[in-house]
Amino acid sequence: MNASAVQLDTPLHLDPISGPEIAPITLRDPSNILGRGGKSNVVLAHDAVSREHVSITRHAGAWYVTDLASRNGTRLGNLPLPAGQPTPLQDGDTLELKPWSFIVRLTDALSRIAAKTIDDLAPSGTRLRTTEAKADSRIRQQFDSLLRASALLYSAKDEAELLEYLLQTTLGATGFERAAVIRRTDSIDSVEVVAQRFSTEKAGHKPAPFHFSRSLLRAAAEGPYAVVGDAGAITPRPDTMIRHDIAAAACAPIRLSEAVWGYLYLDSGLGTPPTATGDLLELVRSLTDITSLALSNVKQQDVRKRLTALQSDFEAAAEIQQFLLPAPSGSVSRLKYAVRSRPGRIVSGDIFDVLELPDNRVALFLGDVMGKGIAAGLLMASVQSFLHAILRQTQNPSEVLEILNAFVAKRCGLGRFVSLWLGILDATTGVLTISDAGHGYCIVIEPDGTANHLQCAGGTPLGATDDGSYLSTTLSLVPGRRILIYSDGVVEQPSQRGEPFGQARLLDLVGGDSAPDEIVDHIVSAVLGHASASIPADDLTAAAVYLRE
Repeated sequence: MNASAVQLDTPLHLDPISGPEIAPITLRDPSNILGRGGKSNVVLAHDAVSREHVSITRHAGAWYVTDLASRNGTRLGNLPLPAGQPTPLQDGDTLELKPWSFIVRLTDALSRIAAKTIDDLAPSGTRLRTTEAKADSRIRQQFDSLLRASALLYSAKDEAELLEYLLQTTLGATGFERAAVIRRTDSIDSVEVVAQRFSTEKAGHKPAPFHFSRSLLRAAAEGPYAVVGDAGAITPRPDTMIRHDIAAAACAPIRLSEAVWGYLYLDSGLGTPPTATGDLLELVRSLTDITSLALSNVKQQDVRKRLTALQSDFEAAAEIQQFLLPAPSGSVSRLKYAVRSRPGRIVSGDIFDVLELPDNRVALFLGDVMGKGIAAGLLMASVQSFLHAILRQTQNPSEVLEILNAFVAKRCGLGRFVSLWLGILDATTGVLTISDAGHGYCIVIEPDGTANHLQCAGGTPLGATDDGSYLSTTLSLVPGRRILIYSDGVVEQPSQRGEPFGQARLLDLVGGDSAPDEIVDHIVSAVLGHASASIPADDLTAAAVYLRE
């Protein structure tokens, strides 16, 4: 099912197919964290699961999964997911968070066919057992047929085509009347029919409906396949099968990563007894084994296509974001600046800009959206654009933030908010007026090289309340005084042992008489060295400014 066809409020279900016993998981909230830690709203209590393992979010009607740099990783369709990159989920996907594997299920899947199982578990004198038919020389005579079927199955371009090929091949090889691929749901009382085919299907003829045996499903889950009835004369038919005019039935599991993904189910009515023998049933087992491998391949190809498309979108978004940023170094009127930014993902939630205003004034700001990735980057681009528009109308930082707060509060969802440091410089007098919306990261480096944290007046982060009010601070940019503003990704960047870079380490680093370019280069190098990584765990941005003579 295409993710775009999902209704905006469609819940997502994770049906466990392997691992320790666990109830099916239903996600209705648009933002979810799965892990074993207390901050996870879906707790998976196992040591192999990270404290915050994956996030599963809904945006514009589609569901996305993001591995949160988990210790043992996350697999989608048997393909490892890159950490920090959202990947769309589709109905029928296999999601693996060791030791569990889940089938992704969307409740409004239009192609889903529900079918009831028949209650043949009551004692009736019928013995039901699993069997492994012994292959003899005749199976080798069908080797060419098996190879042709294998080539057909591996040529399938998607899951639907693969299952159609399986049903087509199996009916021709066994003589059964009906074939279906089914998946068990939350209860054994019903199954999901993924695909079905009838050998007696003709124009104007409606084949008899399936009646799926619970006993057969349970037996097939334990062995290579299960069979009942006249196919190989393994056992007598249960009374319930007789009542539904079923002469024989067989069932074989289809596996993904050792877990049962679904079942190939075959049966025939009394008027069309199958010609199946033990070696042909062994052929059915071989076909389901090949289907399991081909299905894994199809799932991996599908995930790769989605990841490739996402990577292309992310790179395009990153290019657009770079276009919105000012040059790494430059001057606006008398203000000299240098800025360096490194995204924690391809697209950053940090922003820095310098803007020339009327009356020889200059605006500079640095902001940080709660979160990372493309959603944070899009929100910050929107904030930047609206902020530019406000600054053309008023140069009072407090008033600017009040207007901007109202804008953000109406548009921030999922508990997002924006911190923003805003300064407006009178380039004639050198007076810098500052208002801080919950950002708090600013250092003044004096002409003698001493560095101190600057506590700026302001208010709450943008979007935290509907009616925020803000105060302002003034500071004179005397000759030699430099201002450093930065995002939380600088001081909160963790080492491999989880130790943050910290304010004290930053103050020691920036003291002295270094030029703005040298200051920000040293910061980025030191933070990445502390993290022992070329890509930071969180977006980091640092900007240094001073007033030239």
